[in-house]
Amino acid sequence: PEFEIPGHASLMVSRRRDVFGYAGDTSWRATINMGRESAYAAVDSIIGEIAGVFRTSPYIHIGGDEVDLAYVAADPDVQRYMKAHDIADVDELYRQFLVRADEMVRRHGKRTIVWEGFRKGGRIQIPRDVLVIAWETKYQLPQDLLAGGYTVVNASWKPLYIANQRRWPVEYIYDTWNLWRWENWVPYMPSYTPIQLDSTPRVIGAMMCAWEQPQWAELESVRRRLPALGERTWNGSLRPERPYAWFEHTLAHTDSALETVLGPVTIAARGLRYPGLVDGHYNEPAWFDDTLTVALGLARGTSPGVVVRYTLDGSMPDARSPRYERPLTLAATTDLRARAFGPAGEPVGYDRWMRYELHPIRGDVQGELRAPLSSLWELLSDAAVFTRPPVTIRLSSGRRGVIRYTLDGSAPTSASAEYRAPIVVTDTAAVRARLFSPAGEAMGEEWAQRFERATTPTPPARP
Repeated sequence: PEFEIPGHASLMVSRRRDVFGYAGDTSWRATINMGRESAYAAVDSIIGEIAGVFRTSPYIHIGGDEVDLAYVAADPDVQRYMKAHDIADVDELYRQFLVRADEMVRRHGKRTIVWEGFRKGGRIQIPRDVLVIAWETKYQLPQDLLAGGYTVVNASWKPLYIANQRRWPVEYIYDTWNLWRWENWVPYMPSYTPIQLDSTPRVIGAMMCAWEQPQWAELESVRRRLPALGERTWNGSLRPERPYAWFEHTLAHTDSALETVLGPVTIAARGLRYPGLVDGHYNEPAWFDDTLTVALGLARGTSPGVVVRYTLDGSMPDARSPRYERPLTLAATTDLRARAFGPAGEPVGYDRWMRYELHPIRGDVQGELRAPLSSLWELLSDAAVFTRPPVTIRLSSGRRGVIRYTLDGSAPTSASAEYRAPIVVTDTAAVRARLFSPAGEAMGEEWAQRFERATTPTPPARP
């Protein structure tokens, strides 16, 4: 269980300003007031409640990362507290807060976990038996945490995070990552060039973090990546002992077993853009160009009398939802949700949720890109950097309509420029394109990509 303090606590501040807020301040604040004894008393009470609920857990996670301290020092309660406790600055106040919160966790018979968020050094020492999840390498390097006597969990941003549309291939997790390796996709982070440490028993495990995804994407994004993490973590070696082909074969067997556990509903779609794709960065396994035919069914061996019911708006099917009788034809982005029900209307297994996305526009990008667009992944979540102009973008669609586009990042409308010839980009631009019907109605998802002209030489290839 995680109780995110003192930062990432904007709801606590806004709902109970009398306890966690700042004197005379009603603006948005993400950090609780660490100068108020009322805040410490409330935190102690909440930690006690968490300990009571999660009786069997030996740990309580108290957050501790990304704490915004910019406005804290101006508060009179903070000033009085720092003077009374001989605290030099707000960074030391933050460290002292972690120490007090750890004492509360200990009193309730638990061990404290924190994110890597406190920096190396500091006058106020964070107890060495606090378990640290090292993820970003921004605040403190994993080797420094280990040298400082801390026990560490590896939650390396790359490739162990699944956030928004950023995710890394299963094969990358299996072949490249290990328990003592940290990597980050952000160029200015210390682990942009991967940090590889020697094996040590004080890195006790690993953690995959899935944030900011819609519900329908959660299971599909983790179900193959999590086994790769488990194999590499429990294997306990710097390099995989078996080739990826072995893992992929084994995963097919265990994933099939998972499918049986989840429930008897089967889904088969005809008309997908990438029909053989199992995983993707942007839900590509569920993209289609024009229309899609989806057949629902029941797994072999399902009990007699079980039927499939479905919805097309993402709501949970119930015994009153339409009964599946014939294949469904989809012509727009649709949240298809299906579930099996027994003779008495009781649900059987879990529901299946697929978001099928109409992507009527295809894009072909030509130019000298620092990181070339893959032949499969048409878009990037970050800017495509080009080293020398021009970049030429050819858009096409198999559906009847007009492609309209913008170059300034604004959403295309029925009044935007009509695509008649390849788009030529010579400087930084954010291209967004959408298909419109003859009546001016938007159809399907956008094609969007930001392009940035390089201002520095192309860096040498990293090992």
